[in-house]
Amino acid sequence: MRKEKSVPVGTAVSYDKLWKLLIDRKMKKKDLREATRLSPAVIAKMGRGEPVHLETLVRICRALHCRIDEVVEITPAGV
Repeated sequence: MRKEKSVPVGTAVSYDKLWKLLIDRKMKKKDLREATRLSPAVIAKMGRGEPVHLETLVRICRALHCRIDEVVEITPAGV
């Protein structure tokens, strides 16, 4: 099992743009999971705002035909 590298301290990951995109497209997280063949655990991590692999974000972008900046936002904590 691969150990994920953590996001640098003081960095926040937000998938709010992804959740809004799903709402706009009338999709549920289950639909996203089926379209990307991601595990429920990965979707849950994103729901908790935890970092995921870049490959995961690429799969989401390909399935939704969007850019990565439409899916995730990375900002320094406290900003």
